[in-house]
Amino acid sequence: MIRRDKTKFILTLLLVVVAITALNVPYSRPSDHEEQEVVDTLNEAPTVVRENVISPYDSIMRRVALDYGYDWRFISAVAHTESKFNETAASGAGAKGLMQITPIVAERYGVHVDSLWNPSLNVELGVRLLAHYGDSFHFPEGIDPRDRISIVLASYNCGIGHLYDVRRLAQSNGENHNSWEVLQKYLRMKSDPEVYSDTTNVRCGRFEDHRQTIGFVNKVLSRYDYYCGLTEI
Repeated sequence: MIRRDKTKFILTLLLVVVAITALNVPYSRPSDHEEQEVVDTLNEAPTVVRENVISPYDSIMRRVALDYGYDWRFISAVAHTESKFNETAASGAGAKGLMQITPIVAERYGVHVDSLWNPSLNVELGVRLLAHYGDSFHFPEGIDPRDRISIVLASYNCGIGHLYDVRRLAQSNGENHNSWEVLQKYLRMKSDPEVYSDTTNVRCGRFEDHRQTIGFVNKVLSRYDYYCGLTEI
């Protein structure tokens, strides 16, 4: 946020220039320090996003999202959270591209790993995976859309097996296995030996990265809300 004192400085400087011009008085150039202060102040200003533009990949996001019934702004939020819109991003685990697709996912869909650098194909694989997870849970029609998408995002981040586990745990304890709030609790508990040793409900073993997964979901949804305020569907 631009500080008030710097804002006053800019306005005062402009008023002085206008007054000098009106009086036809020779203008005295600001010192280098004053000029730099103006530059620094302007650099602190928020980046202005063009109307209805999120990234250079908007056309891809729109096309693929339409094909799979998603909001393109949501897909953009996932891509930003995964790669900051860097099509050459690569993780230590081998995930690549805008949507951070792993070689295992590429193999599942019959795609050569080198093709993951193609932005259009990368986004399509990511959306196909999201759609697959959404279908795999067989959510009831009345589920809260926010719960549904949160569970799908968590699966995208940590693997669907862990979400199957926590849904079974919730259901076995008489809790709502379609509530993201409830499932977060069981994700946290899944690092407890007493919980992950329950082989009837826990089939993917111990899980310790709950902070990362819950944080991922929150970041995507926050950015999605932000994009919805900036752009139209």
